[in-house]
Amino acid sequence: MLRTLISSKNSNIILIILFFTVLFDQSGVLIILPVLPDLLHEITGKEVADTAQIGGFLAASYALMQFIFGPIIGKLSDHYGRRKILSIAAFVFIFDYLVMVFATELWVLFLGRVLAGITGACVVTALACVADISSPENKTKNYAFVYAALGLGLIVGPIISSISMRIGANFDLGVRAPFFFASGIALINFLIIFLFMPETLAEDKRNEFKLESPFKPIIKFSQYPGLKQMFLSHFIFMIAVQAPFILISFFVKEKLNWNPVQTADLFIWIGIVMIIVQLVGVPKLYPKLGNINICYLGMVLFVLGMLMMAFVNDTVTLYFASAVFACSMISNSAYSSLYTSQVKENEQGALQGVIASLVSLATIIGLLVMTDLFKISIEKDILLRESNPFLIATLLTFISFAYLISAFNKLKYKS
Repeated sequence: MLRTLISSKNSNIILIILFFTVLFDQSGVLIILPVLPDLLHEITGKEVADTAQIGGFLAASYALMQFIFGPIIGKLSDHYGRRKILSIAAFVFIFDYLVMVFATELWVLFLGRVLAGITGACVVTALACVADISSPENKTKNYAFVYAALGLGLIVGPIISSISMRIGANFDLGVRAPFFFASGIALINFLIIFLFMPETLAEDKRNEFKLESPFKPIIKFSQYPGLKQMFLSHFIFMIAVQAPFILISFFVKEKLNWNPVQTADLFIWIGIVMIIVQLVGVPKLYPKLGNINICYLGMVLFVLGMLMMAFVNDTVTLYFASAVFACSMISNSAYSSLYTSQVKENEQGALQGVIASLVSLATIIGLLVMTDLFKISIEKDILLRESNPFLIATLLTFISFAYLISAFNKLKYKS
């Protein structure tokens, strides 16, 4: 009954709110990334290879919290409803970024990332909301719309970062200015959710909340046909994806000697391509290819992007390789649509929590492996030096592709 009511009256409003929720969350992260190498150098006094490794540990602490709290947040939203969880998480984010503003010691940065990791799990709930209000026919399209916010965040975040650093220079804030703006964004996000977001999960669809090991729901959902193989494929692919996401700021600083503003411009470019892919590419390709073939296409594009990135020597090639990589994110909405088609309505939050946990665990491994490889490759002058992580990412994608084929042969619902 609730889904019918929402579909006819409020689904567009809810999608827009969810879009901005994901956008604000992503913008807050991307505000920080362009300044991270310089911020870590300012605090630690270390050079690029070492600060990249520290950046990996910072990001891994964020991912570890999401691994632990992703399933908890998902189950809380299945019990208490989506709106309450989204509101609380958005409120805590406000103070998280204020903590980061005044960080002069490395442990304070880690504290900020831990808080952000806990509250950042609210994206799990946002994705569960999409499942709540979507029919099988429009689910992929709705996920593509919300995932487009990730691409827009790549634009909005770096733009705000660039503008805030220019404004902050007048107040001697330097690379810390973006954290003030991130806190303001979190405040706006909280007000939108608190004032305008309706509940999407009916009372009769809610589950009892019980604390349990984050591995228990993974084991449970792994028993569904094909999901075990999908989890493995997704897990390996997410390890590979960490190479460009965490290292691109450090890569361009080491390889091309870029400054934070140039790095922000690159993120803006990647974001533009991602938005076009999600809002234009997915709606046009889905009727022709279907979710399964879109997933295949995304992996092929990712491999091409990583191979090109590995041999970058100039700005033009880097921008082209980044565009191909951005296009590979076309598979995100197809993955989500396939996942949610395999479980019941009252399991959507729990499922999103499992996915978030797997992604977080893969992120932890990927961040530590890729940043260590980056550091060692530069210090030991191994093979392609700072480009080596992109080669490893390519190899991992081939392994992920094999598991994906196995998964699609076993899934109960393939649309």
